[in-house]
Amino acid sequence: MRAQGSLAALEQAIRPIGHQIDPMRAVFGVKTVPEVLNESLDEPRLKSRVVTVFALAAMLLASVGLYSLVTLVVTARTREIGVRMTLGAEPRQIVGQLVTDVARLLAIGAAAGLLFTWMAGRLLGSLLFGVNSMDPVTLVGVVATLFLVAAVATLVPVRRAAHIDPLAAIRGE
Repeated sequence: MRAQGSLAALEQAIRPIGHQIDPMRAVFGVKTVPEVLNESLDEPRLKSRVVTVFALAAMLLASVGLYSLVTLVVTARTREIGVRMTLGAEPRQIVGQLVTDVARLLAIGAAAGLLFTWMAGRLLGSLLFGVNSMDPVTLVGVVATLFLVAAVATLVPVRRAAHIDPLAAIRGE
């Protein structure tokens, strides 16, 4: 029914008409079309929020794991880094080598993730609303976000490696 005015006035006008049609039928729950549409999107909104929370938790865990892994690599290679710096390697060369190693790991992980996304496309398609599971813009955005988070997680250990004292690194083990 199309009408103008307040919803309460409309409901009061509909009640007598409803009683004329069927005196035993109660008229209640009158809603506007925007309210009905908004309620119909409640479940997809909830699902997208849950998926977002899990994705953010996964991103946090991945960044902490990558930070720990790079810190472990720097710690394990402290002596090697000290020897290289003693032989004349510049801090930027050390940083470049470590960043290259991390980038290689990220590229392998991104390729595996894209492969699994493609394989699970049908399952993901049922969870997504208005987006294709293999949407190029979304996939590029996700991979770029992962690389940005990885760069931030890698920054502290790599900077620490660039400032290692070569003599202390060679002496200590």
